Amino acid sequence: MKRYWMCLLVLGLTGCQTMQAEKKSTVTPRMHVPVVSESTAPATVASDALVQQQLKTCLFEAQQLSKLGQGKYINQVNELYVSIQNAKFYASVANNLSGSITDTITPYYQFKVNYACNTISHLLMEELQKGFQLQAGSGLESELTQ
Repeated sequence: MKRYWMCLLVLGLTGCQTMQAEKKSTVTPRMHVPVVSESTAPATVASDALVQQQLKTCLFEAQQLSKLGQGKYINQVNELYVSIQNAKFYASVANNLSGSITDTITPYYQFKVNYACNTISHLLMEELQKGFQLQAGSGLESELTQ
């Protein structure tokens, strides 16, 4: 019988400690409302600048791929431009949409643009490697080693 009471006491104390730990939480997360303190605000500005730079790089790579591919990659480049246009339209109306929609759709558009940019980067890398292989086969490597 003493064991029974001891187990009950231990379980009761453990339960009370768990409840106290849960009460310590002062932030109640809400859907589509980011919890931002003053210390993280500059990080948001920096991340926006980073996204802008990544998009500029992506567009530059798309231009270079168009030049190198001589029309071979027009579908992939057009897919990038369409994704960006769709994302711009969405951004223009996102403030008027419900939080549940923006919580789902914003990452979708980010994914579409990122996926198109990654495809462009990969194709550009392949195209640049082909160019290097062509130059290597033309006898330039013997000039470099001399």
